[in-house]
Amino acid sequence: MERAAFYIDGFNLYHAVADLQKPHLKWLDLMKLARHIVPQKTVQVVKVELFTSLPNHRRNAGQTARHQTYLNALEAQGVTYTLGFFGPNKQSLCYKCKTTFDGCSCPNCGRSWPWHEEKLTDCNLATQIVVDTFDNVFDRLYLLSADADMTAPIKFVRDRFGTGPDAKKIITMVPPGARHAQSLLNLADEKLVLTVQTFEQCLLPEKLTSPNGNEIVRPPSYDPPKKE
Repeated sequence: MERAAFYIDGFNLYHAVADLQKPHLKWLDLMKLARHIVPQKTVQVVKVELFTSLPNHRRNAGQTARHQTYLNALEAQGVTYTLGFFGPNKQSLCYKCKTTFDGCSCPNCGRSWPWHEEKLTDCNLATQIVVDTFDNVFDRLYLLSADADMTAPIKFVRDRFGTGPDAKKIITMVPPGARHAQSLLNLADEKLVLTVQTFEQCLLPEKLTSPNGNEIVRPPSYDPPKKE
């Protein structure tokens, strides 16, 4: 039986779901999604890892708590996660007048605020793919990302492990509404465009139990819409 490992770009996934304006899809069971995708009779899911960051920079305790609750729920389902962080960016974009500038104060309209961007997520994701490839963790690599920055690690897997008896198969995936990066498509054996319907079928239950016995409850803002 072939072994499948899933690598999830949390930043790509979160913003794609946010653009759908269906907040209940943020309660997505990544393990269930992985098992839904693979051919059940010939492939076993051996790993699902999410690469993300807690939004501490927003100073929104509720948002951070929801994200941590989601991570706890995923962990209860056997998903692992690796955290980056949000750090200040020297270059900012003014949302009011769209001027790009250095620092925190727009020279055009005078508006000021700290601008942050996600750090380490891409690096963590790329590094883990390379490490797991050398450790022979998988036969099939499933990457959920529309980010062309992931081309380098995928090209490494293709160049070093793309042929021979231990060849790795590469499947690139994008969430609903997103487009594949052409550089990833050029290296992939297969491509998948995930759908809203698939996400709807792969939601976490309302309540779960953590490995240490604590109850995990779905945040109310992630409740599915009530059926009429």
